[in-house]
Amino acid sequence: MLNLNSLNDKQRQAVTSESGNLLVLAGPGSGKTFTIVQRIFYLLEVKKVPPEEILVITFTKDSAVEMQNRFLNSSDSIYPVAFGTFHSVFYHILCDGNKYSYNILDSFSKRKIISDIISTSIKIFNKENNRETNKETNKETNKETNKGINNTGLTDSFINAISFYKNTLNFEKAISLIEEEYSVFFKNVLTEYEKRRQSIRAIDFDDMVYDCLNLLAKNKIVLDRWRGKFTHILIDEFQDINHVQYEVIKKIAGYNTRLFLVGDDDQSIYSFRGAAPECMKLAIKEFNCKTINLKYNYRNPEEIRCAAEKIITENSSRIYKVSESVNAKSESKHIEIFSYETKEEHYEKIAEFIHEQIHNSIHSQDGYDFAVLFRTNIEMQRLAVLMSKKGIPFVCKEKRTNIYDHFIVKDIMAYLKLAYDKCDDDTYELIGRIINKPVRLINREALIDPYHPLDNIVDYYKKIEDKIFSKKIINEVNILKKDLSFISERSLFPAIVYVLRKIGYQKYLFETVKHNAEKGAEYAEIIDWLLDDAKKHESLDEYIEAQKEYLKNLSASTADDNSIKNADLIKGVDTAKAVNSVKLMTVHASKGLEFKNVIIAGCNDGNFPKGKMPDKDTLEEERRLFYVAMTRSSENLYLFYVKGTKERIAIPSRFIGFLLDKK
Repeated sequence: MLNLNSLNDKQRQAVTSESGNLLVLAGPGSGKTFTIVQRIFYLLEVKKVPPEEILVITFTKDSAVEMQNRFLNSSDSIYPVAFGTFHSVFYHILCDGNKYSYNILDSFSKRKIISDIISTSIKIFNKENNRETNKETNKETNKETNKGINNTGLTDSFINAISFYKNTLNFEKAISLIEEEYSVFFKNVLTEYEKRRQSIRAIDFDDMVYDCLNLLAKNKIVLDRWRGKFTHILIDEFQDINHVQYEVIKKIAGYNTRLFLVGDDDQSIYSFRGAAPECMKLAIKEFNCKTINLKYNYRNPEEIRCAAEKIITENSSRIYKVSESVNAKSESKHIEIFSYETKEEHYEKIAEFIHEQIHNSIHSQDGYDFAVLFRTNIEMQRLAVLMSKKGIPFVCKEKRTNIYDHFIVKDIMAYLKLAYDKCDDDTYELIGRIINKPVRLINREALIDPYHPLDNIVDYYKKIEDKIFSKKIINEVNILKKDLSFISERSLFPAIVYVLRKIGYQKYLFETVKHNAEKGAEYAEIIDWLLDDAKKHESLDEYIEAQKEYLKNLSASTADDNSIKNADLIKGVDTAKAVNSVKLMTVHASKGLEFKNVIIAGCNDGNFPKGKMPDKDTLEEERRLFYVAMTRSSENLYLFYVKGTKERIAIPSRFIGFLLDKK
């Protein structure tokens, strides 16, 4: 129920506002959810707005459920207020407009459809451009086609580009997400994909937004019905809205609709999904929104709040706002910085630091509450492997993943198993996995014999008419045999280095993503970790056993909150709410959460911000990402970075330079 006395002056101004459309600037720890719930009660109990005329929109299902539960638990009555995500609301509009149900398109089916369209498009292009008239040209074309069609990264890039386009309508930026030599196919792939999915009435989350906008633009009857349906629309996390969602809201917000938009452009970190924080400024202009700043920060100590604010005010495109820490009187130190020479030592010390904190807190009534935040999922998995080997308990908020399942690791392991004769019954599959990595132009039809695949490839090519080409392939196979023989006489680490550099796997790998800097950085990170990880093991057998042990820990049975009460908790449990636990997660996954103690790993340039020379917009989002990471802490913030050596220089993040100057 409404409780105006529980609100601070800024929250009360927002809850009781009579100024038409309102944009509420809600920074970290400002009580935005409580403010939204109180606004709903104000509309119901004071303004006597019929509950069915109120729509509350959030970005995730979990947020919608949490918001609805907060509302219901605070009320003695049951009000039929509508709570939903953008996708659920837009899906209802689509079903209302088309009078039939849709088939939800799962990721596997979508991938298959798009992969087939890409393959067909490339074949048609080759035929139309007479690529088959010249044998040498045809070989090069086949090489490129094989590289593309067999490369899941190509399909991924088209999927990401289509998703980005449907959420932004930015065709040029969408094309830029695809490797340059394949970008010419984007328009055709997009058009054909739309035809196929519509023919089977299939829809995914991106289509719910995209199709909804198209429906409202073309069907005035549906538009009029939904435009007059709600007199009040409240939207949480408004900084994460994309341009297509924004346009739909513009259409369904009628002349008598009042908007209550809550967000913080300083916490907009999802541009890769199409999020456009500039929509907040657009809303001020196009909806004539009054702004109210919830300036009181109930979460962060003054030292953390001031440091985070100093970083974020470097962004020039933000909406100006101020904040004050409610717990500003604390004089204790809340930020500590640690530096180590190598990345490997950096992770080791984080693990040791966590282990020490657990030991110190194990008998405390308050227990311990630690979160380690990472720029990338790969980094997170890297520490998870180390903590698992050391027996340090942890939980993962995000979907459990196994870094050893990454295709790069599997490719390297395939080479090693073949060389060391550790194939069991998998020789055929392992050869198939690496035979064209790097590209050797070997036809998979040549892999007929599951027991002697390499010899069979030679026999296969001896029979073909093109003797020059067959001689080249046979030579490639013989070189591969010699390489495997050479590896078999080496220890684990030198063998991996040989596969990466001498055989040419690393060069091949980066060639496949030469136009995708983000993927290239991911692959480099995996290789860097793999080399460090392999150093800890003497033999392939030992390494295989270590991988099995990690998988065992990662796959441990899920435990509920009540069963996790001490340091014996199961490693790898999927929950961020476990008692006495260390949570590992990316910064993106930490948004909206808070922890007493936060460790930010890898505070180096190249990681924060990601990449070498980011442009202005990218740099500003990276700064927002670091700001979000810092403001998750309600007590202590620990920053870890690599200072490097004379041989391998590392630069601390530009975001923490002013903190280092104070040391």
